[in-house]
Amino acid sequence: MKCLFIANYIVYKDNANGVAKKIKDQILSLRNMGVEVDYVFVKDGIVYFNEDGHCHQICQQGDSFHKYWDVMLTKLPKFINKKYDLLYMRMDYISSKMLQFLKYCKININKRCLEIPTFQHKPEPGARLTTVAAFYFRKVYHRRLHKYIDRIVTFSDDEFIYKIPTIRIENCISNVDVKVYDYSPRPNELNLIGVAMMTPSHGFDRVIRGISEYYKNGGKDDIKFYVVGDGNVKGQWQKNAEELNVADHVVFTGKKDGEDLNELFSKSNIAVASLAIFRKKCNKCSELKIREYFLRGIPFIYSANEPSIEKYNEIFCKKVEHNESPIDISDVIEFAHIINYGEVSPAMHSYAINNFRWEQQFQKIIDELGGE
Repeated sequence: MKCLFIANYIVYKDNANGVAKKIKDQILSLRNMGVEVDYVFVKDGIVYFNEDGHCHQICQQGDSFHKYWDVMLTKLPKFINKKYDLLYMRMDYISSKMLQFLKYCKININKRCLEIPTFQHKPEPGARLTTVAAFYFRKVYHRRLHKYIDRIVTFSDDEFIYKIPTIRIENCISNVDVKVYDYSPRPNELNLIGVAMMTPSHGFDRVIRGISEYYKNGGKDDIKFYVVGDGNVKGQWQKNAEELNVADHVVFTGKKDGEDLNELFSKSNIAVASLAIFRKKCNKCSELKIREYFLRGIPFIYSANEPSIEKYNEIFCKKVEHNESPIDISDVIEFAHIINYGEVSPAMHSYAINNFRWEQQFQKIIDELGGE
């Protein structure tokens, strides 16, 4: 099988974020399965197409993602010529140029999938007016996708998206080379860590408010919350911490990776997954960060429905209220101190290796497409 893989992310970059790493992991996993994969990537401001190991320059990256992506989609068809069995696209940007490209692919590529990691029924509350306008404008194009796409690949429960049947999969990891530390807490202290490209749906403000409530109610333990990453709500969360007088307990580290990130995990006891995807009108997810926490062997708190891990509640993880309420830090402290980290951390790591692999999910996609 030969696959054309297109994702609207910079996937050839040192210190890339979690999404870009995931895309590279997906390509590697397909290749591990014996699938030949050609793909688009960006390096040093230039968009390239990797075809059988040969890199073709497509266009300049430029300042506007929308403009250069449309240019790329216009030029890419000359490299296709009916030689691909599968088109796999990971896109959240739909335009008239993309529809023209998909129309060409329908004629020249046997099966066509579009991955939508988180299907949003409505814009997030508090989104910029331009973001809201773009969300509803794109719906004009979404209504035409069913003409060209065979399946939507999603982590949601939706059976159909844009009138297209879905293939429902789980998020996964490929890089298993991470360190597992002894995350056991010291007496009278608790260190939390949350890693994210900060958006409202990550909900770390719930932890900040929870720390404030903990001390208002007479809490004595030393609480630290390491907030790792950057994003459009970082400034607001920093302001929240200052206004609630817990700035000394909330450490905004900026982006970290490699040994710098390992060091932060080594002194943490409990990780924090997304706590507010209900702000995107979602109740179920398959969060990549949770899989990474499993791989690191660090117990965590989360709030949304995660069917594949629910059976491990109060063992590997703790499910908190899925609403706007502050996180109950006293409950998290109690959870951290009943965990047998010496047994739990290696078990979490092994579970991740055995259950969260992209090869398993792509086999499901290929089997379903091949069954038609």
